[in-house]
Amino acid sequence: MLLLASLMLTACGEASRTYDADCSTPPAIFGLPKDGVGHELRTLSIQVHRAGALTWGGRAVTDEQMSNFAHEVGEFVVPPLLVLEVDPLASCARVEEVRAILMAAPICKTYHWCSEGRDPKSWPHWPNPPGVSRPLAIERTGGAGARPRELETGH
Repeated sequence: MLLLASLMLTACGEASRTYDADCSTPPAIFGLPKDGVGHELRTLSIQVHRAGALTWGGRAVTDEQMSNFAHEVGEFVVPPLLVLEVDPLASCARVEEVRAILMAAPICKTYHWCSEGRDPKSWPHWPNPPGVSRPLAIERTGGAGARPRELETGH
């Protein structure tokens, strides 16, 4: 009986943990608002809403769709910076699920093109490195004639 009561308290305590109060520190591989955005780099917002629903670029998506999209955009010649925006009252359990999905995608895990914070339009913008006139592309194989794929991002 004592074990059951302990499990119930743990479950209730976990359910009440919220993003702003308990888990707003992103994974070490994610950038932060202070890190800014390259002035020519596109951003794409992934939002975790209070009730746990997800949106990708403003459109409702499932976990599976988000995973597929995160893997797909990592293949773009010039991928967007993925920005995870989380409602202050979203549950920590849900935030951790979404972070895990993103961290499994090469765009976050390998290339570190993921950030977390609110309102990326207000983040500082930094210039491209000297001699680079466009955003840096992640090197891709694709042979001669390979063409970049387009992405609808809103930025």
